[in-house]
Amino acid sequence: MLISKVNNSAISVSEFSDAKLKLERGNKATDYSEAPKDVRAYTDMVRADMSAALTVQAGLIASKVSQTEFNGLGARVSSAESQILQHATQISAKVGL
Repeated sequence: MLISKVNNSAISVSEFSDAKLKLERGNKATDYSEAPKDVRAYTDMVRADMSAALTVQAGLIASKVSQTEFNGLGARVSSAESQILQHATQISAKVGL
């Protein structure tokens, strides 16, 4: 712990409680950097969030319609279109009489 004087007044320990301090040995100062355990905790949290998001997306993808079902629905629509056109032709023929 470092206690020093600034403007001839002592700095109490409580003034350091909210500060992000980095103690260094030597006379070369370096920029602030997160502690490795804090970085690891953050990456673990992000990894867990991403894993949960991917699980949700995988569930959504699995619930999509299959190609076989899609092809079957396409055939039903084509059949319905054909019947509608036939009925339209029959109606036109009867109205034209």
